[in-house]
Formats: sequence, C-alpha cells, structure tokens
Amino acid sequence: MRWAWRVARALITSQYALMLEYRAEIILWALSGVLPLIMLGVWSGSGAANAAGISAQQLSRYFLAAFVVRQFTVVWLINVFEEDALQGRLSPFLLQ
Repeated sequence: MRWAWRVARALITSQYALMLEYRAEIILWALSGVLPLIMLGVWSGSGAANAAGISAQQLSRYFLAAFVVRQFTVVWLINVFEEDALQGRLSPFLLQ
C-alpha cells in the first residue's frame, strides 16, 4: 500500500509541475506579445527620447508599429523545432 501512495504522490507532483509550467508559459507568451507597449511606456517615462532627438509622437508611432508588425508576423517555428529536436530529426542537418 505504501508503494501505491508513493507512486500516486509522484504522479500528482509531476502533473502539478506540468500544469504550472503550462501556466507560466502562457504568462510569458502574453507578456512577450505586449512587450512593445511596455517598452513604449518605459521610453516615454524616461525622457530619453527627447535627448535622442525623437518626439513623443514619433516614439509612439514606432512602438505601435512594432506592436502591429509583431501581431501579424508571429512565427510558430519554435514548436516544430522542439518536436524535431525531441524526435531526433535534426541530427542529419547537424551532421552536414
């Protein structure tokens, strides 16, 4: 009976860790999506744009354009790359 409890505890612990990893990945993905807007706030608040000779309007246009471009050009290559790495399909390419 002790063995069954240890196995159950190990399974629950590993599934909980997997669930937390998934949620952390979602949070990081959401933060990376709005990173240009976060950087807009940082640069606007620092006043460094004026020192560089850029107006606040130009700075806003730049970061909003970066946000729009990032939203329309999302690349899902990392998921394919991870699967290829785990399945060993990258080895022939690395040997070339």
